Amino acid sequence: MDFFDFFNTIVENLTNYPMSELSIRDYITLKPDDKTYLRIKVAPRQPHTEFFGILDDGTLKIRLKALPEKGRANTELVRFLAEELCIKKDRIEILMGGADTTKMVRINSV
Repeated sequence: MDFFDFFNTIVENLTNYPMSELSIRDYITLKPDDKTYLRIKVAPRQPHTEFFGILDDGTLKIRLKALPEKGRANTELVRFLAEELCIKKDRIEILMGGADTTKMVRINSV
């Protein structure tokens, strides 16, 4: 097997990898004594809440089951991030984009 065959096999395996099995923890590292900032693009009104991947600029893509009404989608985003990152919800703060699909989120240190 030459390099190109090997490379094509890797690309094929990555494309067939189910996105629902991806985890945010695979892409970010929380800083223990500092704040971590995340840019997140959300898609509300989806069948279920899940991490969906990363855009070219590093923005995390997350599908949300909640509707974008009365802060429900933001609440669902905070709940999902806390669950995925194994932290308390009160450590997560939406800094910008409360009423937008692109958000800036800060995760405060312990």
